[in-house]
Amino acid sequence: MYSLKKVLTSLPNNYVPIWFAYGYRGHAVQRILSAHKESAWESKWSNSADETSNSPLDFPECVSSFSLHKKDMSYKMSAVTVHSTMSLMILDDPTVKELVKLRRVWPDKFIFITCHPDYHTLSDFIHVKKYNVFLYCSDLDTLNRSEVFNSNRKEILSPYDNDNVCSIDVAKLFSQDYETFLEEYLMIVRWFDFSPRINAVRAFILRYCEREKFIENF
Repeated sequence: MYSLKKVLTSLPNNYVPIWFAYGYRGHAVQRILSAHKESAWESKWSNSADETSNSPLDFPECVSSFSLHKKDMSYKMSAVTVHSTMSLMILDDPTVKELVKLRRVWPDKFIFITCHPDYHTLSDFIHVKKYNVFLYCSDLDTLNRSEVFNSNRKEILSPYDNDNVCSIDVAKLFSQDYETFLEEYLMIVRWFDFSPRINAVRAFILRYCEREKFIENF
């Protein structure tokens, strides 16, 4: 069994953990961050049976959902959570070996990896990496209210105040209001010094929110 702290310590600074609570759209944020030319992405991380779904912002054409690693997770969840295979949630041999291998493949690109933190000990991990992403939500009513998410939802209403943390308000980033979205997105662009992809990211977010609404009423 690998220690999360040891794994994070062993990885270079271009590896960026995304810390988020269950239901806070962390996998969608991972895809948005990974869609910039300054970031790494491989088609196998798309976690889709559709061979045309190669970009992090692609939704599958021939199937309606992404794959899930846990068999007990439902179709509803796989349709909405857009999981990728780049995650620190299961630290088994294949995962750790893949992360280590990528140090040689992508030495100069951001590699974003998802992780559900233990919020009581998160401060022990934040200082380990040069860059971190932390997700919070200033308006919990804007999150997916489907029963598959509500049972384990935490109230994370405030940003994480640390210089090496990019705190993203998912209520604003996924807002239906364009100006609200744009302000939050451009904050991210400035923080990472990304080349903006406003139209592509906006289209992904609107489609994602559409899927959430559909699944909520499914």
